[in-house]
Amino acid sequence: MKICHKKRGFTLVELAVVIVIIGLLVTIGVKLLTPLVERTKRSDTNETLDAAVEAIIGYAEVNNRLPSVSEFATVVRNPKDIWGNELVYLPDTDLTADDSVCARNSTEITLRKCNNAACSDIESTSDDVAFIIVSAGPNMNIQTDLTTALPATFDIYQQDLLGIDDYASGINRDEPYKDIVRWVVLPELRVRAGCFGSPLKILTLEIPSGYVLTTYSSSIFADEGVPFADGPDVDIDPLNPDPDYQWCVTTSAPAGLAYECDGVLAVSASCSIVPAAGTWRQCTSLEITGTPTAAGAFSLPVYAKDDADNIATRTFGISMSQISGLNVCSSYRVWNSSGSTKDFYINAACVDNVASAAEITTALTNELGNTATLDQYDNSGTCATLENGLSYLQAIFADNNADCCVNFDQTDKTCP
Repeated sequence: MKICHKKRGFTLVELAVVIVIIGLLVTIGVKLLTPLVERTKRSDTNETLDAAVEAIIGYAEVNNRLPSVSEFATVVRNPKDIWGNELVYLPDTDLTADDSVCARNSTEITLRKCNNAACSDIESTSDDVAFIIVSAGPNMNIQTDLTTALPATFDIYQQDLLGIDDYASGINRDEPYKDIVRWVVLPELRVRAGCFGSPLKILTLEIPSGYVLTTYSSSIFADEGVPFADGPDVDIDPLNPDPDYQWCVTTSAPAGLAYECDGVLAVSASCSIVPAAGTWRQCTSLEITGTPTAAGAFSLPVYAKDDADNIATRTFGISMSQISGLNVCSSYRVWNSSGSTKDFYINAACVDNVASAAEITTALTNELGNTATLDQYDNSGTCATLENGLSYLQAIFADNNADCCVNFDQTDKTCP
């Protein structure tokens, strides 16, 4: 007698359970696999960027300049990242000129690494950046703005930081920051390129302080870099000429002092590489000279530039002290002691027909301050013929009783 066993298949419920399990496994696998794939592609792109950096540095070693943007694709082995996007290359344009890498020690690019979208929390700042290379990353959306004209400061961000889309020329969408960025600063490039010589620097470390109404003189020197051919200064030793540089200042010297560099150096609104007319003057050293008329502490930013447009800066602190026992007023009232009626000129105004022994500076705006001279003219009523003058310094020494009143002939006057 044969016993037959009936074969039994899967029920629909069992099949459904199996399909659900397989689906869950696939979903979990995809979620686990996606970061791994992205990590692998990022690693490949990092290698591509590193190779591009080395290729550019190698180009600079041979040519003493950086490749231009149009030359970038021919210099690097692969100008695209693993996602097929073109790498974005931004050099300091001054460094693409012939023989520029070893001649310069500063650039017009600054790079900030930001910890928030507003970049109010800055992790680090890199000055004098020679070039930047950027990959759009896995989202294939450049989010780093490299379109601002130089000189400029560019911001990069922590990976996956939300709310970043600085690159207006690309896709405009708000998503986590995915850009991959490489950069090299000029000092590193100069070392790798085998440059010799030291960068431009202001050699003088500090300048002396002085005293009010006492003659003052101080010199500021620069060194290294690429000096200008010897300028108007006469060198003591013509076989070893002193190096010349260009100088610029943005803050007025203390009252009574002036900057001298082959003539008076005027104060400028800014000291940029591309100067406005008269911004820079060339000489061997910047001189600060004169007779200070005001006490106080002063901060003096000074800029030096060499023949390769490198700029070095240093801020000097200087104080002017009051001589013990000498009283200095901010301004003086003055009386006509000429013995006859005269005209006087002060603060761009003609004070006419001032009688003998009368006060010249009757109006507050006509008082003799530290930037003016009181001039005496004949009694024409129009300040026509100059006869004499009284300076602020002379008034200080004439005021023996320290009440801020003097006679025009430099004798003391007791205020009425």
